[in-house]
Amino acid sequence: MLGYARQGKSRLLQSLTGLNNRIIPDGSEGYCTGTLSKIIHQPGLSQAVAKVHFYSSNEFSKQVLAPYYETLGLGKKSITVEEFARTPPPSLPLDKKNSEFDKARYGHLRKDYYSNISKYRHLLTSPSMEIAEQDIPLYVTQDSVDQSGNKIVNYLAVKEVEISCSFPHEDIGQISLLDLPGLGDTNLIEAERLIKILSEEADFILFVRRPEANAVWGEAYLKLYQIARDALGDFPLAKCSFMILNRTKHGAEGGDNGYRCQKLQSELKETPIRVAQSIIADCSNSQEAFTQVLEPILDYLAANVQSIEKEYGRSYQKQLDVLYQNISIELDKASGALARYGDGDLLFEQLFAQFWRKLTNDLENLLAELKENRDNLDREFAQQVENAIQRCRTNTGIPSTCEEIAQRRHFFGSYNTAYNEFLHEIRTTF
Repeated sequence: MLGYARQGKSRLLQSLTGLNNRIIPDGSEGYCTGTLSKIIHQPGLSQAVAKVHFYSSNEFSKQVLAPYYETLGLGKKSITVEEFARTPPPSLPLDKKNSEFDKARYGHLRKDYYSNISKYRHLLTSPSMEIAEQDIPLYVTQDSVDQSGNKIVNYLAVKEVEISCSFPHEDIGQISLLDLPGLGDTNLIEAERLIKILSEEADFILFVRRPEANAVWGEAYLKLYQIARDALGDFPLAKCSFMILNRTKHGAEGGDNGYRCQKLQSELKETPIRVAQSIIADCSNSQEAFTQVLEPILDYLAANVQSIEKEYGRSYQKQLDVLYQNISIELDKASGALARYGDGDLLFEQLFAQFWRKLTNDLENLLAELKENRDNLDREFAQQVENAIQRCRTNTGIPSTCEEIAQRRHFFGSYNTAYNEFLHEIRTTF
């Protein structure tokens, strides 16, 4: 399911799966989704269970940190978790400081990932683990707090969570739903991950929108559709997507938006957005979500599954053909380049033999000379070693006062982090 934040996507997932708003945060109590959740229908379960998969340190460096450093122009394109924990991200370049979007992205990197790394870093080395229903919010939501009121940031280390539960309508077959953080957040990682998920895992896409006052099909929604279309390549998105217009009634946030839903539905054909069907439904109503959303989708898939699979096949075959042509071109280039160095040209072999004889002879002579002088003292080198030792004794790099240590601890919020920082500086000084 795709949609911007607070459009009803999570409410629709709640209605279809029977899960509450702690497991699928909907923003009604301040919660919001922090990571990808796969919700799998498993009939007969009395309570939901979940399996949490964490980033490895290497995955975190490449998939989380590297896109920020590269996109924001922070110098390094590759940074390890250890380097990131020791050193705060450098300031934004001057050409980025006037961009509100780049400043918001930098805020995610600095305030969320860097400031909290001591709280979630240990999870990056953790294996996948199974958890009970009551513990799921600790790894999914952004706004969970512990008993002392401190924010829990486990979600920053979570790659995905697989939730298994029994859906209210058990006879729907083996289906699973993907719950993604709502778009509109400037978190760079989710846009990258969204494209990957759409292209590799999703079979069908639901666009969810709750029409607000004076709603139009503006740039934001055209961009969202473009992201999905790009992810699917040549496959026609119109054959595997629905547009769900979330109908709210009197008493709900925004009031009754029935007229706005009908207006947007009628105007959809005038936009570049093409979907198999557009549906108006109350996403917060479980029965309506099933009869007006899930049932039509399942019926559509049953009637069109063969033609959709053929389209998938043609799309991937086209990509394979292009890949084959590109490989063939590169192999032809390599073959032409190597042809000049075949058996017909003996010049290389002759020159190499001449070079090798001289190299081995000169190295043996050098080795003999070094053996003769190995017990002789190099006074200049010895003096430089002694000078270096004296400099280390007078300039140790070790903090001279407890106050200096305390100040560094207050800056990082942890004696462990302050110790690691001092240790790195002392080694460098030495």
